[in-house]
Amino acid sequence: MIQATFRWLSLLKLGVDTVAISLSLVLAYHIRFSSFFHDQLQAHKPFYEHFIGLIFILPLFLFLSFLSGLYRSRSHYFRRELFLRIIRAHVTGTLGVLSLLFVLRTIHYSRWMIVAFALLSPLCTYGGRSFLSLYLKRLRKRGILTIQAALVGSPDEMRFCAEKILAHPQTGYTLVGAFTEEQGAEIPLVYLGGYNDLENVVIERGIEEVLITLPLSEWETIGRLVKECDYIGVKSHIVPGLTPFLSSKPSVDILEGMPLISIHHVPLDDPFNNMIKRFFDILFSISSLVVLSPVLLLVALLIKLTSRGPVIYAQKRVGLNRREFNMYKFRTMTHCPGQQDEQPGWTVKNDPRRTPIGAVLRAGSIDEFPQFFNVLKGDMSVVGPRPERPYFVEEFRKTVPDYMIKHHVRPGITGWAQICGWRGDTDIEERIRHDLFYIENWSISLDLLIILKTPFCGMINPNAY
Repeated sequence: MIQATFRWLSLLKLGVDTVAISLSLVLAYHIRFSSFFHDQLQAHKPFYEHFIGLIFILPLFLFLSFLSGLYRSRSHYFRRELFLRIIRAHVTGTLGVLSLLFVLRTIHYSRWMIVAFALLSPLCTYGGRSFLSLYLKRLRKRGILTIQAALVGSPDEMRFCAEKILAHPQTGYTLVGAFTEEQGAEIPLVYLGGYNDLENVVIERGIEEVLITLPLSEWETIGRLVKECDYIGVKSHIVPGLTPFLSSKPSVDILEGMPLISIHHVPLDDPFNNMIKRFFDILFSISSLVVLSPVLLLVALLIKLTSRGPVIYAQKRVGLNRREFNMYKFRTMTHCPGQQDEQPGWTVKNDPRRTPIGAVLRAGSIDEFPQFFNVLKGDMSVVGPRPERPYFVEEFRKTVPDYMIKHHVRPGITGWAQICGWRGDTDIEERIRHDLFYIENWSISLDLLIILKTPFCGMINPNAY
């Protein structure tokens, strides 16, 4: 029953995506050849010849969607994460199609049609998934496609688990009640009895799954409950009592048969994700340095003409895996050898140490441009948490919770915290909270979003001085 339910859900998602991708190709064709984009005198292939491309496009896009986790039966993604996963799969698929067309030059497709398809396919797929989600929500309110489940364990953990499930009915669980030895405990569920009542009540109520919410210290009781569930023939799941320590997206790996629970989910630990990000960093940095080269030369000349000292200075910062590196910046302060690191402190508004041109450079964050060379060296990324000086790292690690987690990834020139207004002399804990969100929710599309917003929200900022 349970496996059949989840199998149907996966097939429904697959069907919706198939229709959405096919519809996108049809719409792209009509936009290109049945609208103002089309020159009526220009000959074009009939529709069926373009539609043959689905033989290649559809399996590719569905396979990439599978790799992005879009058909996991037990996974529910919030709207933003669902959209980002769809974007990732479809962007990769579009690049694959373009690569094939480049190699097989005998196949000719309209470039405008491909552009239209690339824009429509993720939107149609997301629209289809949203409609499916609303439809399933209505079905589950009527008790269709739901799993009858019960919680077993300590009241505190059960409360946490129950609140999560009750707040998100899209998970598919209907909570029948709870088993606990603490009769009279305040829990938001019907009390079904103690542990000894489990077998009779589960059979009587037709409960399909049992969620065990006991602390790991009670492993003997957990083992007994698991065996009892196996004896009855119902599925059991252990919700480990680690909620105070786990992030919002913990992950589980298997090492020689041993489950390893990663407290913090870091997508960039995946070698493929890391390779994609590194490739993007190198490509974007080289392009930026070429485009900005006239600006870089002009700034270097102005610094040299308006103050004594080097054009670029290197300052010690802490990066990936807590390793120190030299971060490059255009010099915006009066030149005092060693002063930058010997006297650590925040730059303040109207700082008297600034050079005439330095105030302008800092206000527009132009002094950060040399960090593209740090990206090429591998010390930094284009997007990531901003690096800090060793002195402040030592101070913040003592007072700011989770501060050191930011060093699980390469630091960036810009970041999620910066475009959200948390840069300069702002609340460190809020900045770290935004950094952790980025680390746990990284995607190439999120990087692109941050880069696009940086000129408007990150570079020009009242805290940039």
